[in-house]
Amino acid sequence: MARHPDRLAAVLQLDETARDVAEQVARLRTRPGILGLRVTTTWPPGNSGRLRAGAYETLLAAAERHRVPVCLLATGDLPGVAVIARAHPALPLVVDHLGLAQPPYQTPDDPAWRDLAHLLALAEFPNVSVKLSGAPTLSAAPYPYPDVWPHLRQVLDAFGVDRCMWATDQHRVSGRLPGLDPLPRHPGYHSYAQALHYLLDRLDLSPAEQAALFGGTARRVLGVP
Repeated sequence: MARHPDRLAAVLQLDETARDVAEQVARLRTRPGILGLRVTTTWPPGNSGRLRAGAYETLLAAAERHRVPVCLLATGDLPGVAVIARAHPALPLVVDHLGLAQPPYQTPDDPAWRDLAHLLALAEFPNVSVKLSGAPTLSAAPYPYPDVWPHLRQVLDAFGVDRCMWATDQHRVSGRLPGLDPLPRHPGYHSYAQALHYLLDRLDLSPAEQAALFGGTARRVLGVP
């Protein structure tokens, strides 16, 4: 990333218990290619309780102070995002993967979009944005996954396209997470091209909506090159 900051970027996961975590957050802005932080509020098990007990407060307060965006993996505890958003209204927050359980490494809810209402409720917080990554994994239909669109339209309408961003999480949806054995094709498997074109080719997305989803929001919220 240091060699190609105009092409590559990442978010980091810091140890929230480190004594110098506030200083680490402050230094992020000087590191080429580092866009923000990731916090997994529901992993390891019990992290939701730690979040509410203030375990992340030093990290989150520093991120708010230095305007460092925080991506939240909050599957199963979207109300926890509301706790953070309410306590840190100037902190840019991004809900990863729609905040929903997705295969192949998680068992989807039954029904798969059961927690959508919890996600939509977060639209009241202007500092919360959403990544639409992995949505095709929740489809019961083949490409172009028509049964996904009504749910995504609700997300777009609730948050506005200026707070929604397209993403893939392609390593996961292809069954290749680092440190885990590769998985064969599984329910929800889809290619990068399918992840792109199921939305890019929709005729009911205006050019302005496409521009926001496919880069505009990510550049504004995360500073993506």
